[in-house]
Amino acid sequence: MSTAAPPVPPIGPADPLGREIFSQWDSVRAARGNVPHKVFLEKPGVNALSVDRLDLAPDIVLAQIGDKNAERRNQTFYGWAVVSAEYAATNGRTVRAVALPDNPYHAEIQLNISQSSERRDVEKQHAVELAAAASWRGRPS
Repeated sequence: MSTAAPPVPPIGPADPLGREIFSQWDSVRAARGNVPHKVFLEKPGVNALSVDRLDLAPDIVLAQIGDKNAERRNQTFYGWAVVSAEYAATNGRTVRAVALPDNPYHAEIQLNISQSSERRDVEKQHAVELAAAASWRGRPS
């Protein structure tokens, strides 16, 4: 007898989406109210930003996932840069729940950028917009 995972609830407009931060310097800046845009910048050409759905589990559970992600990168998890799903879905971006085997609370912010010579500039502009709207949520002690 197998138990199916519970269905993933739809993302609501006010739902907080957290982008994991693995840089101590970026976490210090974010905690001071200035989230660096590079937190929301992926490798060139990547069309989606991985985020955690922070309203679906206690911070300590989500921090354990962040710790595992950090360990894979040989880094440390410090916390999240948080934006609302509603804001994340502006300026042509879309948000979708994408549960992963090791993170049922995972979602993606799709940038929906066409291939062009200015693509990296557009990626950076999205990163600047998201960072400007983001707040800091530190890793629980």
